[in-house]
Amino acid sequence: PDLERPADLLVFEVFDCGLLGEGVLHMLAAARLRFARPDAVMVPCAARVYAQPLQLRLGAVAGGLQAGAANCWRWRPDYEGVELGRCRDAWVPLADPREMLTFDFYDALENMRPVEKRVEFECSQEGVCNAMATWFELQLDEDTFLSTSPHRGDKGLTWPQALHWLPETVLRQGDVLQAAVKHDSYAVSYELTGLREADSAEPGVESFSTIPPEALLQARASGVPLKDALWERMFDSLQGVNAQLVRACVQNPLEFRATALAAIKFATRPQDFGLDLPQCVDFCAKIMA
Repeated sequence: PDLERPADLLVFEVFDCGLLGEGVLHMLAAARLRFARPDAVMVPCAARVYAQPLQLRLGAVAGGLQAGAANCWRWRPDYEGVELGRCRDAWVPLADPREMLTFDFYDALENMRPVEKRVEFECSQEGVCNAMATWFELQLDEDTFLSTSPHRGDKGLTWPQALHWLPETVLRQGDVLQAAVKHDSYAVSYELTGLREADSAEPGVESFSTIPPEALLQARASGVPLKDALWERMFDSLQGVNAQLVRACVQNPLEFRATALAAIKFATRPQDFGLDLPQCVDFCAKIMA
């Protein structure tokens, strides 16, 4: 029903693990324009996005067999939701987290403008960087915030972290990893742009090699491709099928009901169909959304 008057309070939860993936900025701008007073209170009122480069890859498995080549089959073009707190032995943080982006939900127009910025991470230990883990904090009021950080023991049942897969780069302690973060109001994305190598020729004096950062980044590539070409084609093909299925569902209510029931079955009992649980849950969430 229509509101008798514009709302004084706007409470919303239109987030995914990457913060923007469910269109929160666009929905919020429309809601403020149509349903809320100009001075309406927003809950949450702001968000901060953090990122940390990780090593999260297959290495030697049972018997010493090297399975590193299989890492290119984990790729996807956007990001993957992963509960890093539940698999702490599977990943290695290679630098301290950095705050990447901030969003003031009272400033709807500013949030709609695309943003790109450069950030540097000082590597605290050696490893092979192949992912950027990201999470966010929602500021609920002046004193209360909700965090999805994997480093907080009191995170609770909030969103998982968003994992962005990157080209594998060999890092050494003291290296400075350069990255670009940007958002187009629909999603946040990351790209490695360069690498500076610490030069310890003079003890106690911080200096860096003269190799251009872009060239050093390429020289430190592990040799494992970011993605397998066949895997990418199959992924694109499946995405196309999903898009056609969603369009058909929207146009036919009976078809939508049948598809929704099937999606629920897939998500609740994937083992009965020989399917992967995270993919089934993701498919179900998209259909229900």
